[in-house]
Amino acid sequence: MNLYTYKITLKAHYHDLKNWDAKTQAVFGEHAAYLKTGLDSGKVLIVGRTDTALDKNFGLAVFKAENESEARAFMQADPVVVAGIMDGEVYPFKLFMVTDEARSFNIW
Repeated sequence: MNLYTYKITLKAHYHDLKNWDAKTQAVFGEHAAYLKTGLDSGKVLIVGRTDTALDKNFGLAVFKAENESEARAFMQADPVVVAGIMDGEVYPFKLFMVTDEARSFNIW
């Protein structure tokens, strides 16, 4: 098993919140559920996003996969990628260091 990360970024249309309708909001709910399922199963290790303007914002997930093909398929199945709201890129990931304090931060 190997570690990978995927980075997702909003497509330009979604940089303006006026373009976020109920369907867009629902897809983000599905996105959160998708990643939570991955966390609960042990496949996903870390999920987060930057807290910046939408045109600079991106999200990251660190997860386990057998190979890059499996990693890419996992990213491509994320509902925000499927719906065309976000673009994604997959990278092999090497864990270097982590502290106990990092584990103590709350989500959002």
